[in-house]
Amino acid sequence: VGSIYTQTAAILRVATLDFDTDSLSVRAYYYTDSLMRDAFIERRSSYIYEDKVFQVYMNDEQLLLRIRDLESGEVLFTKALLREDTIEGLANSPILVPGRGILGIEKEYRSVRRFMKRYATFEPFIQVRRAGDHYLMCIGGRERTRGLPVPMPGQGPGFSNNFGIWWDVWNPSYGYSYGNSFSFYSLVHVPTMTRSVVYYEKPLIAASNELLEEVKKPRDQCLFRIGGRYCLGYFDEKTKNYRLVTLEGY
Repeated sequence: VGSIYTQTAAILRVATLDFDTDSLSVRAYYYTDSLMRDAFIERRSSYIYEDKVFQVYMNDEQLLLRIRDLESGEVLFTKALLREDTIEGLANSPILVPGRGILGIEKEYRSVRRFMKRYATFEPFIQVRRAGDHYLMCIGGRERTRGLPVPMPGQGPGFSNNFGIWWDVWNPSYGYSYGNSFSFYSLVHVPTMTRSVVYYEKPLIAASNELLEEVKKPRDQCLFRIGGRYCLGYFDEKTKNYRLVTLEGY
């Protein structure tokens, strides 16, 4: 549910919903690092999975990924990159980030220095799942972008007459929307708690979108996780059947 700060540490607060007692409780974990609380740039996000807390942290000097035991606070894995490093030391997939502005060009980042400068404009996130013997961490961010005014005052989302672009902002004048987002993968081998060399050419969403491009007029498309595998489901207009296609390697 967020973090609060003392002079020396950031405190992770975790909300737990108990369905048996229909109650909600909040517990504070005081072991979360603050590192450089007064840093000019500081971004952080946490994710809890399998009784571990996965943390991504960035300040104006370093980018850090850490895994801790949730109860004891013991550090199980740490990977820190300085500005002079290359991003390959953390990423197990390409890092493709949208450019600034509504017509920004997507760019691939390899330099930690340049990536940190761009990442500082995003609200970070981290999500985790198991992929065989690996923790697959999806790290990324969402950026607020300024949208063009919709054609008629008082209306909701609509197309801009100037560019033919759909804006999901409820604002007849200039408004903000989380229009830019990106993500990349970082993998840790669970038995040894070390970085994995497995490499993904594209993230799961990109792979599913690529499959959909080959389908003529797909309907009701959705991603399913069945028996530990991801499947893309869609209604096939040609055969009049709902199909499930396994996304291999995910």
